[in-house]
Amino acid sequence: MSIRFQADNDLKRIIVDATLRREASIDFQTAQAAGLDRLDDEMVLRRASEQGRIVVSHDKRTMPQQVAAFLAQGGNCPGVLLVIPQHAPVRDVAETLVLIWADNRPDEWVNPVTKIPFLRYTAPMRRDLCIWVVGHVGKSVKINQDFSLPTEPSSKGFFFDS
Repeated sequence: MSIRFQADNDLKRIIVDATLRREASIDFQTAQAAGLDRLDDEMVLRRASEQGRIVVSHDKRTMPQQVAAFLAQGGNCPGVLLVIPQHAPVRDVAETLVLIWADNRPDEWVNPVTKIPFLRYTAPMRRDLCIWVVGHVGKSVKINQDFSLPTEPSSKGFFFDS
């Protein structure tokens, strides 16, 4: 049996679309296509379980408790993947889901709630943003926004300066 995904109501639709663009043969059902609109987490889990789909959600607040309650009632959950944070880079989320699908081991995802944290700091784009890196001779070199190197090295150390 192949891994199949079910988007929760709160999962951004663009994640489903981006995942399907990367790999069109993935069975990734949107919440709307599954008729999950206005259903609570318990019903989402029940439907996903009936269809053997791993739920993909942003809902870290209530979904883990609902999975625990669902399992306590004797349910069997194909798994839940929590994409955290909601503003995680769509490309990174899609690539991760494709890798999980390609690994094709649905039994490894049964019942647990797996958090997939995406941590990335993106500096705000500003004209005065400069990046300081450690130079090869032990001094810091300031790299300008256009990635040019100044002629004078600095001794200020490694940090972001704005």
